[in-house]
Amino acid sequence: MNLRRLLLPACFIITLSDCGGEIGPELQEPYNNPKVVEELIAAAPRGWSLAETKPDRIPWGHHQSDGYKGHGGTKLILVGPNPVSLHWRDQTGNWHDDPIAKESLEIWVLPSEYREGKASILDPNAKVPAELVSASRSVRIYAIPSHRLNSESEFNVVLGKANATSWPASPYGGTVSLSWKTWQADLAKALADGT
Repeated sequence: MNLRRLLLPACFIITLSDCGGEIGPELQEPYNNPKVVEELIAAAPRGWSLAETKPDRIPWGHHQSDGYKGHGGTKLILVGPNPVSLHWRDQTGNWHDDPIAKESLEIWVLPSEYREGKASILDPNAKVPAELVSASRSVRIYAIPSHRLNSESEFNVVLGKANATSWPASPYGGTVSLSWKTWQADLAKALADGT
């Protein structure tokens, strides 16, 4: 048996299991840049609004398995006008679609030295990571389309009646587009205006 035939697939799998970006330095304190945050919020089109701001957050799906213990940056959650339905099956087997969420865009503002970290594509629990939208000499902007619940209690009521659920109409994962079609270009321009 050809040894090369055995080793080549093994090397490929080992390479894939430890792929991704650099870990980079761990941030020693939470990052905040109010000017850039203000520009990003102002870039949103009519019908979109700021729902929440959270300090010291790592972008979704980053540093899942590399031991990063540093701080994060500012997370913004902008909510758009389009409803997003939860697809769920009740106890009798009937399927329902309830518009209990809205489209959203989650954005993270981090310093230029921040890096995404390594991720294993062989991890079955790996999340779709927020992508780098734009970077300047001082700031990096990451974002991911998603959805935001209108009401947690409303969601819990439906969840209590469901035996199966999914979000096929959610922008998370890229199957459905946001109504804000130019969000990547608009965020890049806002970063350029804010730095």
